Amino acid sequence: MTHRWTAALRSALVCLLLVFSSCPSVHADESVLFQTGNGNALLAGVYDGNTTCAELLEHGDMGIGTFDGFDGEMVISGDTVYQIRGDGSVHVVPPQTTTPFAMTSFFKADQHLTLTDVTSREDFLQRLQQEIPRKNLFYAIKATGFFEHIKTRSIPKQQKPYPPLSEVVKTQPEFVYDHTEGSIMGFYCPEVTKSVAVPGFHLHFLSKDKDGGGHLLELHTKTITVELDTISRMYLVLPTDAFAQ
Repeated sequence: MTHRWTAALRSALVCLLLVFSSCPSVHADESVLFQTGNGNALLAGVYDGNTTCAELLEHGDMGIGTFDGFDGEMVISGDTVYQIRGDGSVHVVPPQTTTPFAMTSFFKADQHLTLTDVTSREDFLQRLQQEIPRKNLFYAIKATGFFEHIKTRSIPKQQKPYPPLSEVVKTQPEFVYDHTEGSIMGFYCPEVTKSVAVPGFHLHFLSKDKDGGGHLLELHTKTITVELDTISRMYLVLPTDAFAQ
């Protein structure tokens, strides 16, 4: 075990002790974030799947992530897991498909708002940030509407030895959708969880006709309806082999 992964594991375990003290089982009527994988391990190139999509659906009806080998972008909507592949096509994946990293929850909005004249992704995120009352908690986010412009990315499946994500995104395929309806879904993670999750917003897009989507890079919309679900608890499944390197 390398010093880097030893330190990462120690930090993750400290975070787990804080998050999971007296943590009961996850149930559909609770606002709990279920995460499989370590966000920082994913950034470092840990892309082997360790959890099935069938298990993800046991813990949520809205979510995002990727697939074994970083094979595209994931969107969970209802009881269906969608894969936006590196060529931009959208597919429903079988339940045995595995993921190295995904986040999901049973979405129950406790905040509703309408944003108008959103001019960019940065504008969107800044205005979302203003609506988050407690920055130390998680938030599930669903934003639905008609978009004048949406830009996304989806990463093709990677081959071993896996490169870090910082290298992969240099050649990422990008897709543009103009005048389309759809939903932006994802999560806000607080800074306190930085040892196991990447702080800030992580958002994916799926078109209403299920013909396009991916990791959100840019948007422009005149009106968008936003729902937020405040989450104070997290259930984390760590990768079983990531620290044996």
